[in-house]
Amino acid sequence: MPNAKPLGGALVLDLADEPLLVTGRYLADMGARVIHVEAAGGDATRARGPFVDGEAGMERGLPHLLYNAGKQSLALDLESDEAWGRIRAIAETADVVIAPVEKSDRARALLETLEAAEEGPAVIDAVLRRGQPELAVSDLAAAAAGGLLYCCGFPEAPPDYPAGKLGYKQASYVGVAAACAAIFDRRLRDRRNRAEISLQEATASTTIQAANQNIWRWWGSVCERAGESGLENRALGTGFNSWKTGNTGTVTLIKSYGTTFATKDGQWVAFMPNPVRWALFSEWYREVMGEGYGMGTEEWQDPMFRAAHREEMNRYFIEFCASLDRDELVRRGQEGRHYATPVQTAADIAGDPHLHVRDFFPAVEHPALGRAIPKPRSPYRFSAFDVEARPAPALGEHTETVLRALDAGSLGARRGTARGRAGDLPLSGYRVLDFCWMAAGPLITELLANLGADVVKVESATGIDQVREFVHPPTGFGIDTGGFFADCNTNKRSLTLNLHKPETVDFIKQHLLPRFDMVTSNYAPDAMSKWGLGPEHLLPLRPDLVIGSFPVMGHSGPKSHWRAIGNGVLALSGVPGHMGEPDRPPVGMGTLHTDFTLAPIAAAGLIAALLQREETGEGQFLEIAQYEASVHLLDTELIDQLVNGVTTARRGNASPDAVPHGVYPTAGDDRWVAISAHTDAQWLALCDAMGRGDLASRSDLAGVEGRRGAEAEINAAIAAWTSDGDEWEIAERLQARCIPASALESVADQVERDAGLRDYYLSYDRGEVPFLAHKQPFTWNGAYLPTRPSPALGEHNLEILQGELGLDDETLAQLVIDEIVC
Repeated sequence: MPNAKPLGGALVLDLADEPLLVTGRYLADMGARVIHVEAAGGDATRARGPFVDGEAGMERGLPHLLYNAGKQSLALDLESDEAWGRIRAIAETADVVIAPVEKSDRARALLETLEAAEEGPAVIDAVLRRGQPELAVSDLAAAAAGGLLYCCGFPEAPPDYPAGKLGYKQASYVGVAAACAAIFDRRLRDRRNRAEISLQEATASTTIQAANQNIWRWWGSVCERAGESGLENRALGTGFNSWKTGNTGTVTLIKSYGTTFATKDGQWVAFMPNPVRWALFSEWYREVMGEGYGMGTEEWQDPMFRAAHREEMNRYFIEFCASLDRDELVRRGQEGRHYATPVQTAADIAGDPHLHVRDFFPAVEHPALGRAIPKPRSPYRFSAFDVEARPAPALGEHTETVLRALDAGSLGARRGTARGRAGDLPLSGYRVLDFCWMAAGPLITELLANLGADVVKVESATGIDQVREFVHPPTGFGIDTGGFFADCNTNKRSLTLNLHKPETVDFIKQHLLPRFDMVTSNYAPDAMSKWGLGPEHLLPLRPDLVIGSFPVMGHSGPKSHWRAIGNGVLALSGVPGHMGEPDRPPVGMGTLHTDFTLAPIAAAGLIAALLQREETGEGQFLEIAQYEASVHLLDTELIDQLVNGVTTARRGNASPDAVPHGVYPTAGDDRWVAISAHTDAQWLALCDAMGRGDLASRSDLAGVEGRRGAEAEINAAIAAWTSDGDEWEIAERLQARCIPASALESVADQVERDAGLRDYYLSYDRGEVPFLAHKQPFTWNGAYLPTRPSPALGEHNLEILQGELGLDDETLAQLVIDEIVC
C-alpha cells in the first residue's frame, strides 16, 4: 500500500479543549503533524475516565487514548511567559492553530497577536453562540441551543440527551473540514484564513430533516417527540415515487411514523420495506403473518393507499417485527434489498464480523501502557495512503524533540509545490461531478460547493433524487419545492442525464469527465461499477481524478451489500442503543444524525486528496463507509467495550463528568432549560442563583461524587426552581455566573426568537414559495460562505451542454430524443 500522506508536511498547533479535540485527531489521521499543547501536569482529557482496566492514571484514560491518537504531546508550564513565547513561535510556523473554546488570558492574547499579524497561520475557533464568545460551554448546552435535544425522546417526558457528546463531535468535524480548506488555500495560494464555528449552528445543521425550518415557515408545525416512532410532523411530501404515480398536485398531511420496532427476542430493529420492492415484501409478510391479513391484501400494493393509512400500517409493522428475531429480520430484509438494520450497542459493534474482516479494530501498541489495545480505526480509506493506527502520546513525549527543532529553525509547515486556481475561496476553479443522492452524500458535496467548487449534480426525471419529494409547501407544490432538498444542495448546478442508458455513460466519459477534478457517489458499492463509472473505469481514463465513494458498509466485507438510509445507519452507530433512560426503548433519537455528521469529515478527506493531487499529479480513490464513520459518534462506549469488555449502561440525561446535568421544566407547554455544573465553583454559583444556601453548605455535596449520590434530590430542587420561570431568562442568569445553560430551542424558536441565528439562514423565494436554507455553521474570515439556492431539476442543462460543451441545437435535440438528457 502506498503511504504518501494527503496532509504530509502540514503543521497543526493543537490548543483545543474538549469541544474541538477531535479535530486534531482526524488531521493527524491524514498525515498532518499535530502538536498538542498541554499543561505540565496533563490536560483534562487524561483525567477523564473510564480508564484501562478501571485503573486511573495519566496514560490510562480512554478519552485520551481515543481522541489524542496520532498527535504529539508538548507539555509546558502554561503559567509561564516563557512557555507562551515558545507556543507563539510554533504558531507562527504552523499552517493551522486550533483554538481552545474556553480561553485563558494568555491563550486569548496569543490569538489576538496572531490575528493582528500580516502573516501567520489559519485559526480554527469556536463559540457556543455566534457573537457571544463569553458564554460558558457544554455539550448539553450546544445540544439544547442547536435544537437537537428538542427532537430526542418521548412525549410528556424531558427530552433525551444523546450519547456521544454530539454537539462537540459535529463542531470538531466541521473543524476538520475548515482546517483542510485552510491548509489547501495556504499551500496553493499562500492565503491565511480564519474560521469560527458556532456549536449551536453545527448542532442545528444535524436537525434539518427532523426540524426543518421550512416546515415551520410553511405550516407552523414543530416536530413532536414520539419515542420509538421518532418524530411527528404534520407536513411531509407525497413519498417515494410520487412523480411516477402522478400524485404531484397535493401534499399529504401525515404523521412521521417511526421505523424502529421491537423484535421477538426483545431487541430492536430499524426497518422499512424498499418501496420499489413492495410486492416482494408482501410475499414475505404473508409468509410470516398469514394470507389475507393486514398488509398482505391487494389494496396495500397501492402507494397512495399506504400513505393514507400510515397509522394502520405502523400497527402492522409492529406486529410483523414482533414476530421475528432481530437477526433473522435483518438477514431476510437485507436479502430482499429492504432497509433493515439492528439497533446496536457497543457490544454488537465490537463483535461485528464485518468490521473485523475490514480490520476496523487494529491492536495499537502503546509504549506508555506497555501493551497493545484495540481501537476503532480511522474512517478514511485512501487508495494512495494507508492510514496508520497510532497511539496517543505519553505526557510530554515530544517536548524535547519539538523544542529542539524550534530552536534549530527546522520546525515549520512545508510550503506548496503547486499553485491553486484563481478565485476567492479555497476550492474556486475546481469542479465536482456529483452522483450523490438522498442526504448523506449531497451534504458532502454541498460543503465543497460552499467552499467554492463548481458542483454539477447529475440526476434525472427517471432517477430523481428522492429527497426532492419531502417537505413541501401547502401551495405551489412542485418537483423543485422540496424544503429538505433545499438544505442539501445549495450552490450546486443540476444536469439531467439518464444513467440507465449505456450511451449516457459514454457521453459522460467523452464530454464531461475531461472537465472535472472529482467524482462523488454514495450509491451502493456496485452501482457505479454496473454503470461503467466505477474507479476501475474512470481512473485509467483520468489518472489525476479524485473519486469519492461513501456507501453504507464499504466496498468489502460480508455486509457490503447491506442497504440503509439515515435512521438505519443511526441504528448501527450505537448512539440510540446507549441513550435515554434504561427503562425505556433505546430509540429516542429523533434526527437522522449520521446523514449530517458524514459531510464535514468526508469533505475534508476529499480536499486532502485534491491537495495531494495538485502536488503530485496523481488522483486516487477515497472510501468512507457510513457505518464506520458513524461508530465514531460514540464517546468512550466503544473503546471501553473493546479494551475493558464493559458495556456502558444507559444513564438518561446524567453525565459521568458533571452533577447536576439535565433538562428541567419551565413555564409553558413542553418548555425546558438545560443546566450543568462541571466544576465545584459552578455548583456553588448555581446554588446561589437558586437561593439554596442550604445545598451549598452541605459537605456531602461539595464534590462531584458526593453530588452524584444525591442526584435525584438535586434534580428535584432545580426543577422546582425552574418550573415557573422563562427558560431564556434562566439561561441568561446562569450564563452571567459562568454556568453552562441554554434554553431548549425548537425550530420555531430558532426561526422566530433567536436573533443570533437570523443571518445563519439563506432566505429566498422560488416563484411564490418562500424558502429558508441553512448556511454552513462557520464563518470564513468573518462572514458566512457565499450561499445560493439549490437548483431546479435540470436548471443548468443548456448552460452546461451548450454553453460549456458547445453542443449545437440538433445534437442536443437528439440527446433528448434518445432519452440521454431527460
